[in-house]
Amino acid sequence: MDNEQIKKLSDEKLIVLDSLFKGKTDAQLTAEEKKRKAIYADYLYRLQDLENNAKLEIANNKVRKKRSLEGDREEAREMIEKMISERIYPIVTVPAEFWPNIQSEGGLSAHKTKYLPDFKKIVGTLGVGAYNPQGRVLLQIECDPNDLEPRMTGSNLTYHGIVGYTKNFVPLEKIKLLQ
Repeated sequence: MDNEQIKKLSDEKLIVLDSLFKGKTDAQLTAEEKKRKAIYADYLYRLQDLENNAKLEIANNKVRKKRSLEGDREEAREMIEKMISERIYPIVTVPAEFWPNIQSEGGLSAHKTKYLPDFKKIVGTLGVGAYNPQGRVLLQIECDPNDLEPRMTGSNLTYHGIVGYTKNFVPLEKIKLLQ
């Protein structure tokens, strides 16, 4: 992704990109960081494109068509595969008091979430800001792309960087405590 494409990112996406690289200018980034920034920027640009297309479809048709949802889901899977191939892994947040239990139980089990109160699921974010209110810890989960499913969310039912795990347990050796 070149600088012209980065300029087309929404303010929201630019904030995410900037926060990932802690406000460093391109001149301050290492070659590896520049490569990762380009990967993130491309991912965010594709997310933005999915969101804009979904909004346009709803504006024109009042609903999302099944074919469009399936197309978005397939594109999201490709995006997830690219991120994981570059060793960019999803982030899950849990209340800080759960961390000792995760350690003693040897991993993270599926649990009810605020947004899925009737289901036990491990849900996180990939390539976008993590849900992180005070009192929560960030857990990076090393995984295979097949371990993830894109979650179609929001009023426009598209992929916004939310992923669900296909498994109900993630072993501790696949979890990295980020904070």
